[in-house]
Formats: sequence, structure tokens, C-alpha cells
Amino acid sequence: MSRPTQLGALLALAGVLTFSNSLSNPFVYDDAASVVNNATIRQWQTALAPPPRDTPVSGRPVVNLSFAANYAAGALDPRGYHAVNIAIHIACALLLFAIVRRTLDLIRSNQSAHTPHPTYLTHSISIAFFSALVWMVHPLDSEPADYVTARTESLMAMFLLLTLYCGLRALHPTRATRMTRAADLTYAWEAMAVAACALGMACKETMAVAPVLVAGTIGRSCSRRGQRLGARGAGCTQASSRRGWCLRG
Repeated sequence: MSRPTQLGALLALAGVLTFSNSLSNPFVYDDAASVVNNATIRQWQTALAPPPRDTPVSGRPVVNLSFAANYAAGALDPRGYHAVNIAIHIACALLLFAIVRRTLDLIRSNQSAHTPHPTYLTHSISIAFFSALVWMVHPLDSEPADYVTARTESLMAMFLLLTLYCGLRALHPTRATRMTRAADLTYAWEAMAVAACALGMACKETMAVAPVLVAGTIGRSCSRRGQRLGARGAGCTQASSRRGWCLRG
């Protein structure tokens, strides 16, 4: 098992141990409107129907569908809802770990071989791990685990980070074979970035920052090719954002 895989497993374990005590928390605040009194999550047929306006899940069909899945599995038992929220939060931390590591590696790969690398670039895995760990267990980030309706934010964040990760992977696709060309993998990662962006737009409106984030992060940390891909990725995510808004409407 590689070191990044081991640290990823350790990161997930830390998340479970930190937030497992929130499983018994009751529904609070807007959870009444989002879950308890939300009739649309009672059946799969109505899960994608527009919930009542002025509720936290109004215009956010992917979040409402996830609540429907929770209801189908355990009705109104809050433990299942908190377990999913914890899993989403851990997934965000794992994506952050992968993004920080890959960004630092890309910066190092684009530097001249004759130029001494800064110390932080030679410890990308450790820096990425501790960055993700501190972010995940910070008290200010406990809301997604304690508050069920915060899933609108955490699920959007997961798709936002996934959009950025897929954009970074499109720069240097790995495991290309004779049957699968590198260009094909690039398009595959770009397609996944577009899909993730569209899903994020169906979770919360703040996903609109995705095109700017993709273009800014990839363009500044990589070569000219990366800047071109960043600009193209921004255009793709803008298109998917419009599709997401149509889905929300």
C-alpha cells in the first residue's frame, strides 16, 4: 500500500473518530423543513419534485434526492442522516488532500531541473495530509456533521473540490496505454469535471465560483498547456453551471 493511500486511510479514520459522537444528535433548526416536514422525500417519485419555496432544499434537487435516500434507508432516524454528512465531510478532506498534493507536484514538475526546489515542494504528501487533517477536524468545520441541513453546503463543496481535482488530473493523465491514449484520458477527466460542476450547481448556488476557481488554480500553478486547459475547463464548467441552473429551475 502506497504512502498516500495509507495517509488517506488515516485521514478517513480521524474523521470517523472525531465526528462519530454526532450520530445521536437530533434534528435541529432548519432540519424540520428540510427533512421532518418535507413530504417530497417520502417517495422516490417525488424526490426530484420542487420542494416548497423558502425551504433550505428549494431549488437544490441533488440534496433533496440524498435526503430521500436517507428516508428510504431509515425513515426519520437522524443517525443515518448524520452518517452521510460525516462521509461527505471526509470525502471533502480526501479531495483536499489529493488537490494540494497534486498542485505542489505540478508546480515542481514545471520548474527547471537545474533549479533547486523549495523545501515545501519536496514534501508535498506531508503538507497535503496535514492541510487536509487540520481543515477536517477544525471546530469551525463541525457544522456539516452536527447539522443535517448543512449538507447543502458540504455536498456542494464536495462537487466543487471534485471539479477542481478532475481539472488537475486532466493536465497529466496517468496510466495511458496503447488502447487508451493520453488525449482520451484528458477528455475523460474534463467530462467528469463538467459533470461534477453540474451536480454541484444542483446543490447550492455558491457553486457558481467553480469556473473562476478552475481557471485560477490550474492557470497559475501550471505551464502554458495548463493555462490553456484551465481556460478551456473554465468554459466547460461555465456551460455545466448553466445546465445546473436549468436543473434547479
